[in-house]
This record gives sequence, C-alpha cells and structure tokens, in this order.
Amino acid sequence: MNKYFYALVFNCLVLDFGYSQCAFDVLITAIPMDDDGIYCSYDEVKLYATEDLISYQWYYNFSDSNTGGTAISGATESLFTVNVAEWGFAYFYVEATRDGCTEASPTQLIDSWVFLFPAIAHEPEDQYCLGDTTVISNAFGEYLGYQWFRNGQAIPGADQPTYNVTESGTYTLEVKPIECPEITLSSGVGPTFIFSGPQEPDISLEGGVLVSTSGPLYQWYLNGVAIPGATDAEYTPEVSGDYLVVVTDPASGCSRSSKTYTFTVSQLAFETNAPFQVYPNPTDDFLLIKDGSASGGLYQYQLIHILGHVVQQSPGIMEAEYRLDVHDFAPGWYQLKIICEGRNIIFPILIQ
Repeated sequence: MNKYFYALVFNCLVLDFGYSQCAFDVLITAIPMDDDGIYCSYDEVKLYATEDLISYQWYYNFSDSNTGGTAISGATESLFTVNVAEWGFAYFYVEATRDGCTEASPTQLIDSWVFLFPAIAHEPEDQYCLGDTTVISNAFGEYLGYQWFRNGQAIPGADQPTYNVTESGTYTLEVKPIECPEITLSSGVGPTFIFSGPQEPDISLEGGVLVSTSGPLYQWYLNGVAIPGATDAEYTPEVSGDYLVVVTDPASGCSRSSKTYTFTVSQLAFETNAPFQVYPNPTDDFLLIKDGSASGGLYQYQLIHILGHVVQQSPGIMEAEYRLDVHDFAPGWYQLKIICEGRNIIFPILIQ
C-alpha cells in the first residue's frame, strides 16, 4: 500500500509543476538598450513586453527578482515608459496572461548615473598683487566640457580644466559629464581672491621727459640697473637705452613694473622757433648762445644737469652773444634754460 501511495503523490507533484508553466514566454525589450542598464537622468526608456497576450501588469522591485514586486498603478499595456529621473533605480518586470495562464518576465534593470559635483583645487593664499597669477583647477575626475565663472558670470574662453586667475572675484566651475553631456554640474561655491596694489605703469615721452602713470612710489631703471635718485613720476633721459619704471604701493606692499621703453637721443625735440640759437650741439668744448631777435633782448641762462642740479648759470643779465665753456663738464645730457622776458626756453644739450 505504501509504494502506491508514494507513486500517486509523485505523479501529482509532476502534474502540478507542469501546469504552473505557461505555453508562452514573456520577454522585455528596452529601447534604448544599455548593456549595463545605466542611463542618464534625462533619458526615457521604453520597455516593450511580448505582444499578443491578453493582459499585462508591470511591477518594480529593488532586488533582482520577478516575484514580490510592487504593482505599478495604470501600467497595464505591453509598453511601459520609464522616466529615469523619476525612478533613479529599480528592477522592472511584467506579468502577462493568456489562456488563463500568467507568466512573469525576467527583470530589466534601469539605473541612472550618479555624479560627484566638481570641486576646485587652488593655493591656500587668497591675497595677491595686481599682475600676479594663481591657478585654479578641477580637483578630480575628467569631464566632457568645462566653464569657469567669476562672480556668477561666465568667463569667455575659460573652457579648460585649469584657469589662470588675475582678477579679484569669486570663482566657480560648471562641468558636463562624459557619459551624460546634457547634464550640467556646478561646484556651487568657489574660492574668492583679492588682487590689490598699483596698476601697471605706462611710460610716455613728453617734451624730452619720460612720464609714468600709476604710483605712488617710483624707481627708474636704465638697461636693468636702477638709476640713483630717479624716484619721481618723471625722468629726463640723458642717454639712449631701455628704460622702465617700477611703482610701489606701500599700503599693499605690492610693486609693478612697466614695459620697457626704448629711448634714443634723436627723440629729443629742439625748439626751432625760439629767438635764440645755441650751437654747436652736441659739443665737447663750448656753446655759443646767440640772440636771434631783432631787438637784442636781455636774458639769463642756467645749465642744468640731467639729474636736476644747476652746474652753471649766468653771472648777471646777458645780452647779445655769449660763449659758454663746457669742456670741464662730464659727458651726458644737460638742459640749457634761457630766461628772457618772462619766458623759459629749454634746449637739450649733449656734451660729449
């Protein structure tokens, strides 16, 4: 009796297993298809179930199982569209029924890319002099696109992983991931830098005098060597060469150098409409001062060294011609100032 009982039980189990399988398979096709099931947050993925079945019900699960999932309300067609941004991560499957038999499909993973927000690497200092440069860069990772901002405004052309900062402001970074180029990620906050000190000085030549902008303190250089005593905004050059000026702001402790100004003695302009003539120039012996006016006016003169001190002056009121001996003076540039009828007439003189 026992062996027949066990045989009957076994036959029943076989019959039950056979009837639990439907005569059809339910499969899911995902479009677009990703082998890893990872999509961008802005993607929509259409899940197509095997057609020609009577009814459908879509489910989601947070484990890779096509049982025990949660039914999705209203998802009762062969097509179900997944908005990746709304779901983020889930396993989807569908149960389909035909001829009274219900079958569940394999699961389809829909996952979304998760990105770290960019961070900015920079030096710890935040105070710099005007003219200095500090470098900021994307701290980690590689992205498809970069855009740097200063005070919330995009910096034209600043589209590389690094940026050279030369202006005061707060700097942030936006990037586009390689996997999802339509996403923009922002650093949100960024470092703030302050640049202070003098502006870059500019040199111009005005009436034989080199004049500098900026300041407030000055030091002139000739061919890279500081000129003793040349600490004003103006300097009268005595020889040809490369001149520059360094300006300093004591408040910030910052200094700034101008670009080089190449000066040649031919740039000095001689006054041609003055009622006096001074010659020969250049000279290594004497200067002849000749009054060219018809009236033969009275005058005085001063011979001034390029550094500003008077090396010789007229003993009194002069008239007509005067021969000025200069052979004992050091070679270089001088100014001959003639004072006549309340008028100062300047002649640049080169003593050789």
